[in-house]
Amino acid sequence: MRQYGVDEAGYEGVPEPIPPLIAVNTTAGTGSETTRTAVLTDESTSTKFIIVSQNIVPDVAIEDPELTVSLPKSHTAFTGIDALTHAIEAFGSVKSYSVTDEFARDAMRRITDSLVPAWANGEDIEARTEMMIGQFKAGKAFGNSSVALVHGMARPLGAQLHLPHGLANGLILPYVVEFSQMTKPAKYAEVARILDAADAHEPDRVAARKAADGIEALCEDISLTDYLDDFGEVPSREEYLELVPEMTQDAFDSGSPDNNPRKPTHDELEALFVRVYDDALAPDSRRRS
Repeated sequence: MRQYGVDEAGYEGVPEPIPPLIAVNTTAGTGSETTRTAVLTDESTSTKFIIVSQNIVPDVAIEDPELTVSLPKSHTAFTGIDALTHAIEAFGSVKSYSVTDEFARDAMRRITDSLVPAWANGEDIEARTEMMIGQFKAGKAFGNSSVALVHGMARPLGAQLHLPHGLANGLILPYVVEFSQMTKPAKYAEVARILDAADAHEPDRVAARKAADGIEALCEDISLTDYLDDFGEVPSREEYLELVPEMTQDAFDSGSPDNNPRKPTHDELEALFVRVYDDALAPDSRRRS
């Protein structure tokens, strides 16, 4: 599989169609059941890599919310934040356009309204249905306008600390949004308003600065950082700092940061990794738990 990764084979690096594939979705979710992207872990190097090709798109995708009713609260949280990250990153991406924006807007609204109810009561079929639709539309959004800096950082962070992908995304998302919001204030203001973190009458630049607060509040509502004790291996700060240069390079190598509306320098990206540790990962400073 490794030979088909974007870093080795480029985009559309799978030369022939795969055998017929029916994707039955059991989370809400990654949207991968209808996209040309797959994310895999290379355990030999503690890195994650992506394969992007039309030849791996499933022939049929089945979206049945009843299959998510038994999803544990932890993975409801992880996959739900993953879907929200897809929508927000697609919305802010330099490759976004009107069609992807509409998918992303609808996804953000549905996920914002339904993630907490689905997490609190897994048998709430209405919330599960809305989450299934939301993650599907988020998948269509990022499948066409791409993910950005959050995913570029989350892949090496998740691989090194053995974190579920959605958990890694959720830990990083507020900091990248805070870093990026000044470049597209109208869009990030819309994100803040969808998250009920800003009022309609506030100027876009004022509202945009509140988008990260809205994300943090949602993560707090689903107790996201509480799961770090059971999922992942958080090292000491000193050990983490030794990993930062490698994770930073891996993030740049993924190509995803190029899609971010504000492109970080090497030093800025390292600083973001350090801030994620100090504010979200360190046991004594998990302010969103």
